[in-house]
Amino acid sequence: MDTAASGRARETKAAGLVARGCAGVLDLLLVGLCVVAIAEILARAGRYLPIEISVIVAYALYTAILAALSVKTVGGWICGARVAGLQGQKLGPLRALVRAVAVALAQLMLFLPFLILLTRRDKRGWHDRLAGSRVTIDPASRRERRIRAGVLLALCVLISVWIVQTLVRYHVYRQWNHDADAAGLTLLGDTDKAITVGSLTTQQRDDITQWLGENTVEPSEYLINTARSHRVTLVGEMHGVRQNLEFLNRIIGDLYHQADVRVIALECLSDVQDSDVRRLVTGREFDRELFGKIAREHAWPTWGYRNHWRVLETVWQLNQTVPPDDRMRVVGIMPALDLVTFHMVKYGPWWEKLRLVRLVPNLPALAMHDAHYARCVERAAFGEPSGRTLVWVGGAHTPLTFTGRVRREGKTVTHTYRMGAMLAGRYPRQIAQVVLHNDFDHPQIAPLIESALADRGKPQAGFDVARSPLIAVFDEAAPIWRRRDSYRPCFGDLAQGYILLAPADQLEQDTWWQGYITPRVFGRHRPFLEQVTQRPLADHRDAEEHIHRAFNNF
Repeated sequence: MDTAASGRARETKAAGLVARGCAGVLDLLLVGLCVVAIAEILARAGRYLPIEISVIVAYALYTAILAALSVKTVGGWICGARVAGLQGQKLGPLRALVRAVAVALAQLMLFLPFLILLTRRDKRGWHDRLAGSRVTIDPASRRERRIRAGVLLALCVLISVWIVQTLVRYHVYRQWNHDADAAGLTLLGDTDKAITVGSLTTQQRDDITQWLGENTVEPSEYLINTARSHRVTLVGEMHGVRQNLEFLNRIIGDLYHQADVRVIALECLSDVQDSDVRRLVTGREFDRELFGKIAREHAWPTWGYRNHWRVLETVWQLNQTVPPDDRMRVVGIMPALDLVTFHMVKYGPWWEKLRLVRLVPNLPALAMHDAHYARCVERAAFGEPSGRTLVWVGGAHTPLTFTGRVRREGKTVTHTYRMGAMLAGRYPRQIAQVVLHNDFDHPQIAPLIESALADRGKPQAGFDVARSPLIAVFDEAAPIWRRRDSYRPCFGDLAQGYILLAPADQLEQDTWWQGYITPRVFGRHRPFLEQVTQRPLADHRDAEEHIHRAFNNF
């Protein structure tokens, strides 16, 4: 027996990083799939399971048990790697547990401690030294060599696909920015003529009041006329304002019949949902189950604005009355992002920061999302099938010039563009922009407009900023202009058209959709919902009760 054992010891050799990595990847994949399946089952019952830390704990227990009992994990059995003591014996429960805990700590440190295997001849990591273990590899059969090669190939393919997708995104982003350069430089206002709100003279204020009294029209008329004369109309909102969303639902029919608008593009929808949305708004019956599924797939599980989602039903109702071959479409412009993970990595407890492994693949899409928005709008308005398009989106995405131009020592060093400038650069004179009234983006200009319209007895109005004396007004209190080293655009650089539906202090948050948070939504996002409500939550009903009190826009 001793001779046979010596022979086996001579036949085996220390496993290198590649073989150990392949076995570890297979084991992690197996454990991860099990944990994700359990997390989904629990979520449907309204229970939350933090996936990343659970994978690490489950992996530690899994490797400890199998190393103590059989010296091979499933991944090790497939790849021919075995964990044993220095003499080839089983580790035993205590040493297997010590090794598993050390491996878990290395995983918490993003696997960096495993790189020591590249520098040691005996291929023993610090976790092996703590446990008195070594990982050996049996003489590889053809099957095992193929498996290792297949695992490596799959990893290389996944990484390569991600790199290629990132490069493609960046190439598209650079193309859109190149187009925006032309638009930004030609449309940008004359900064030498900028006038701060505080420096306006009485005569200048009177001129603004008189102009607004003579050149404004009713909001729906203004938006319909604007949409009628442009291929794409960007409407910039403050998310979740009831008056704005009711206004949109009210004029959808008029946009179709009077302005020939055939596409409503929504930021609250992802473009990967387009097929489901098309099926919903063109169906014979309005599918409430599909409606709820679409709404609850939003990147923010707090997007329970009832009137925002009612747009889908409003379009469905319209489509019941128009020819089947000329129906209105609704499309999404947001990429498929996991914004909850981004928020939890930034603000969550330490175990939620392990979501970083989920965040990394999303970073390119997150960093270049305005180019994705522009591409989706382009496809809807200028592709096949195409149609005159109204885009309902956050106001920050809509300026047709710069949102910022950083200057240092008198030289422009960087430009930043949003979707509006990208589209305006590629399709000049075919893109219109309308900003909905708010006092967040324009804290000094907003009351100036309100006062002027009130003096003329106009509680609501729509007008062209580009033709008004407001075009050169500069709001020092605006958040977008607070960076001292940035170029500070005038009001006309941020708003081409403007609509006031109600004074800012009368704007209301939209009604919360009761039932939006289901047990599954709560089970998947409980820590995030608790951060939003600033309180521990027992279940989805508890979340529903408190969410409207702390409902926040992220």
